[in-house]
Amino acid sequence: MKRFIDTILVPYFRKQKDLLTLPPPQKPVLVFDVFRSHRTAQVLHHLAANNIKVIIVPANCTSELQALGLSVNGPLKRRNEGEIHSVVRRQSVCRDEGVQEQCRSCCRLAAG
Repeated sequence: MKRFIDTILVPYFRKQKDLLTLPPPQKPVLVFDVFRSHRTAQVLHHLAANNIKVIIVPANCTSELQALGLSVNGPLKRRNEGEIHSVVRRQSVCRDEGVQEQCRSCCRLAAG
């Protein structure tokens, strides 16, 4: 998570701050749900050290406070889960039936 903060969040927030010509003391706000890895002392301290304000949405309130959760992220998550399941199922069938050689292209199996 610290790497994500350093390589993705901080540069993104800096760029947006510059684009919007916000004053130096302006802090970005990051909205998290109650997922445990978001709330570790290490993560929260690292965000604070990078001058990022954190708001944690209470349990069962995500749909009220995170509009993208229902309209964009929900359908995207369902679509991705279906795709992942399909790929895993194809790879499992190919391995089980011993036809890896014929199936490398559809399953994207690594050689060897």
